[in-house]
Amino acid sequence: MELKKSDKMILIIGVIILILSAIGIALYTSPPGEEKIGEIQIEKTFSPTWLKEEKEINLGESLFVERSKPFEDTYTITVEEGEAAVLTSVNISLSWEDDVTYGIFFKKGLDTLTATITCAGREKKNISKGSGDIWFNFSINSVPSEEVVTAYNDSDARNKLREEYKGKDSASVDVTISIETGERRIRLLKYLKDKGNDFTLKARYTYYVLSEVVEEVEGSEETGGSSSGGESIVETGHGIGEFYRNLGYGRGMI
Repeated sequence: MELKKSDKMILIIGVIILILSAIGIALYTSPPGEEKIGEIQIEKTFSPTWLKEEKEINLGESLFVERSKPFEDTYTITVEEGEAAVLTSVNISLSWEDDVTYGIFFKKGLDTLTATITCAGREKKNISKGSGDIWFNFSINSVPSEEVVTAYNDSDARNKLREEYKGKDSASVDVTISIETGERRIRLLKYLKDKGNDFTLKARYTYYVLSEVVEEVEGSEETGGSSSGGESIVETGHGIGEFYRNLGYGRGMI
């Protein structure tokens, strides 16, 4: 059946409207800041790499313990790296030498120093006479695991590791030192009285700091609508191919 001229005109106008609509849909992009419909964030797996570090610090070079009063103090060993870190061991060094003795060929009147160090819930004690260069060794935490962590990106993975190992980057050390002087029972001069002794404290500690997190990539397949980074999948439902299909359909109807 042949269409009337008015019917043909209505059909042509309808096809033109359809073509213009298809062009608008194909060229449309979301304004900046507007979320795209169908966007999905996908978690990925990251492998952490830990770097072993060792440091030594002075806790005090001219400390003094009095004969009549023990020396007591608390020190905090802290890893300051700005990343996830795990303190694994702390070793405290005590060095001292009796500074008031007598005797020409053999030293007499040697002091006896008693040191008690407490760290990570464990107490260690040492008694030395005349001098000493002693180490007190403590294990704090286990070496951090290199198991993968699930996160949306490397920044998210680092944050999760900081939270997981929070509080494992420091340790408290309690130090108690007393001394028993070995001075003469009879002193000719009062100023020769042994009042105590100097000593030095150092700390050597080992820790592991997060160096990098690397995304684990298995085999990837190209699928329509997935982003190259794998972080999100965007399905808009419109494309240039669909536009040409509509355009062809319109011409056929004419």
